Amino acid sequence: MSIAVYATAWIAGILFFCSRLHLPGVVRHWPSAASMLDRLGAVTLWIHIIAAYWLAHDGSHQEAIEHVAARTEETIGFRNGMGIYANFATACVWSWLAFFTTPPPASLVNRCAEIFLWSMWIFASIVFAQTVSAWIFAVLAVFVLATRIKRPTRSH
Repeated sequence: MSIAVYATAWIAGILFFCSRLHLPGVVRHWPSAASMLDRLGAVTLWIHIIAAYWLAHDGSHQEAIEHVAARTEETIGFRNGMGIYANFATACVWSWLAFFTTPPPASLVNRCAEIFLWSMWIFASIVFAQTVSAWIFAVLAVFVLATRIKRPTRSH
């Protein structure tokens, strides 16, 4: 498989996690920086999908479905290639959140979309990442989620 396919997946994943860090007291202009990272990540995921389609699967939709089915069977135990459509949905939802909503997600729909994205990244790291990569993504996810937990403020 092409290095471009792996690189774009890693870059999109790292941008996803970095854009969801909660650092308003650490980085002065964090909301606008996070928004830019989010948009770059969504675009990178689209580039990953295109690179995988043309470089790894020779432009064959059927070959892409077979690859996803084989990886799913290898890691989870059942053969299903429909994960490719989850990847398309992930790119669409992420693009919608990145380009057409205002962070932080306030509405129920936005929160559900965010939960969907997290679950897709977790699923993708289980199915496609090698063991070390999956652990790195797991640690990143825990770290990012820890930064988002609201800490009680001290009153004097």
